[in-house]
Amino acid sequence: MRNVLKPYFLLTGVAIVALAPVSFMLFALKNDVLALEYPINYFISECIHNGEAPLWFNTWNLGFPLYSNLTWGIFSLPRMIFSGLFHYNIYSLHIEFVFYVALSGCSMYYLLKHFFLKDEHLCFILSVGYMLSGFTIGSSQWMLYITAASFVPMVFASFFHFIKEPSHKYAFQFAVFFTLMFTSVYAPFSLIITYCLAAGLLFVFWHFRNYKMQIQNLIRYLPFAFLYTALFCAPCIYFTIELLQHIERGKTLLSTKDFFYSNYFHPKALITLLFPLASVKLNFPNTEPSMLHCYAGLSLLALLPAAFIALKQKRDAIRIFFLTSSVVFLLLAFGPFTPLRDMSNLLPGFAYFRNPAVFRYPFLLSFILFTAYSLKEKSLSEILNFRYTKYLLWFLLFVCFAVFIYTKSDFPKFKNFELHEFIKKISLRQSFFISALLQILLLSVLLLFIHFRKFSYIKGIFITDMILNALLCAPFFTVSSYKPSEINNMLKSVKGFPVQQQNPSDVTVLFTDAKGNNWYNVNVFSKQVVPLVSYPGPLLLERDSLWLKQINNKPLVHFLPEDSARFSIQINVQRPTHVRAQVNTTASGKLQLLQNAYPGWKVWVNGQKANIIKNFSELPVIDIAAGNHIVDFRYQRPVVLISAFLNHLVILLFLLLKAATYFKAKAL
Repeated sequence: MRNVLKPYFLLTGVAIVALAPVSFMLFALKNDVLALEYPINYFISECIHNGEAPLWFNTWNLGFPLYSNLTWGIFSLPRMIFSGLFHYNIYSLHIEFVFYVALSGCSMYYLLKHFFLKDEHLCFILSVGYMLSGFTIGSSQWMLYITAASFVPMVFASFFHFIKEPSHKYAFQFAVFFTLMFTSVYAPFSLIITYCLAAGLLFVFWHFRNYKMQIQNLIRYLPFAFLYTALFCAPCIYFTIELLQHIERGKTLLSTKDFFYSNYFHPKALITLLFPLASVKLNFPNTEPSMLHCYAGLSLLALLPAAFIALKQKRDAIRIFFLTSSVVFLLLAFGPFTPLRDMSNLLPGFAYFRNPAVFRYPFLLSFILFTAYSLKEKSLSEILNFRYTKYLLWFLLFVCFAVFIYTKSDFPKFKNFELHEFIKKISLRQSFFISALLQILLLSVLLLFIHFRKFSYIKGIFITDMILNALLCAPFFTVSSYKPSEINNMLKSVKGFPVQQQNPSDVTVLFTDAKGNNWYNVNVFSKQVVPLVSYPGPLLLERDSLWLKQINNKPLVHFLPEDSARFSIQINVQRPTHVRAQVNTTASGKLQLLQNAYPGWKVWVNGQKANIIKNFSELPVIDIAAGNHIVDFRYQRPVVLISAFLNHLVILLFLLLKAATYFKAKAL
């Protein structure tokens, strides 16, 4: 048992060390993960710990439902577990981030060990390369990108299990892992992986066309895999479709080509396969450095000669399939540089998301799988003894040395050297210099160990390579200069859900600190409702300027402007799914709540259900008679709660049973 778990513990340790600024709480995560995901994760956790169903996010843009796979939601089992285990704060966010990065390495190791490679050393170094790749480090400001790297290898492993041994057990297992991915990652990744699985299934039918018994068995159980997956995903899909009609992202993005092609992977950024730090200063129009990082380690480069020689010796269809897939995904990632991204819009769903650089993830994944499958019978020592491997390593050393000589004049003198200022003002040539210097050291030691046949140390060199480059890139992509405690002090959270004293249009949503940095969504931590989106994101509701003027300077519950009745309104309860107001009015009129009128809002007046006026406005409005009233606005979607609970219960029981069975089998 100890030997079985050892590589997973080691991978977790590597992740902790490589992400030391995050895992040891030295510096805080930054950008979108703080401005978008942290507030919503915190809000869901607050709901759970205060006895509130996390159905409605009331503080942002007058609210939206939290049960869609478009962002973060109630159908994500990992999200519910993390929110339930912790009173979520910046430290919880760091733990969750490191957990997902470590999980990506562990899930890749499981996939490679069970289906691709015999040599454990090869499995380990490729898993580290995947776990700390340029996709992971460059995308570290988006948690939903990191979760994709965590869950996709699990989906592939369950898919291969099902293909190898079709049965109800593996059909159900595939459905479970696909659902975990589908409800926990950035939606385009789910779409891309779904098409990958469909293509893989067609390839299986073609490749094993002469094995009739195997094909017949696969066809027999394939409908069950579809059925189980559909049952798990149906609630999330249904409520996502319901939400699409209300948001700007519910339309295709093709009408704005410049926006559609933004954040692409520039062909010149392939240089980051050898010089990862260069990605922080590569500058191309309409994209950003975080989309230009694709490093996967010296280990992957060192394995390429043996992989391509193996392909040349035996042009196996599976090798060609993985290699072709990686090339196609790379061309897609190039965005406007090839016609392939435009052509892909013929596939349903591909016209709804931008960021062509997301395709660099399946490019790296396919390339790693191609390399692993090509070397399935090889050992690490055998590959490193291969003469073409040595030739390539010497060539890479020469290239790094040439770049080092060319850029050394740009490195600042150590006299008066300040690290913080250097990080802020680093130039492109300086980034190349640092990368080249580090690679020279690593390649020199690597070639020295190969020459003296010290193969037991080489695995450590490859791991050190990934750790050092992850740490080098962290200040640019992963962490800010703030300590987590400073973030907590700035984003002061309020306990529970108090009644806000300000009108929603007067609430501060943006805080500018002493350094001039903007902090968005701060109203989430004070639990105050606002009418505007406090940070551009995926759930921008379709609004017009006239609508915004109509609600300006209005309290959370108010009479409409055309009603001249004398009234008083006192809000006694303000929770995400329940607002209670004591209303005293001398004449009948219309009462309005500043929350979006999605399906689920219901109103009771003095305990009697009232009708929300249809087509009157985009907000809940009711007729109310003269007199004293207790008005309860409640958001209720019991079908969402029941379907989410059943989903989580079944999946959790299955995972616990599978873990118990696995450990019991290994212990025998």
